[in-house]
Amino acid sequence: MLRFIRPVFWAAFVIVCAVIVSRFQPQTVTVLTDGQCILFWHAQTRCPACLKLEEAVNTCLDSDNRCRLYKLEYDVPANQKLASELHVGTATVILAEVKDGKIIRKKDLTEPVWKLLEDESKLVSMLRKELNEFAPAPVTGTSNSR
Repeated sequence: MLRFIRPVFWAAFVIVCAVIVSRFQPQTVTVLTDGQCILFWHAQTRCPACLKLEEAVNTCLDSDNRCRLYKLEYDVPANQKLASELHVGTATVILAEVKDGKIIRKKDLTEPVWKLLEDESKLVSMLRKELNEFAPAPVTGTSNSR
């Protein structure tokens, strides 16, 4: 019995240590560049809803280059100030316009995103519609994953 318990104990110990160490790694503060962008917020630990939402955002942007995409973890200390300013506490999408590193205009899509989460085609259609209304003029963008 002891042969079985000892390896299980050490495996659990190593996993717990890895989780603790990962929480204390230095985080880089995200600097938003000027232009229109999509802020995709999620937790460090991804749930099925986060993964579905990320897939919908990626599908929406596959053929659309007008906005930069930022993938941000709202539960990371480096992003908590911005998450707090935008009232983010769950997986969501926020469309934003940035000037001089500050958000000057935004549209929070939390409510429609969660209503349509179970229907990916409607979710992607809604995201495209909102993006077209928010950012009608094409803007060259790149992806920034965090």
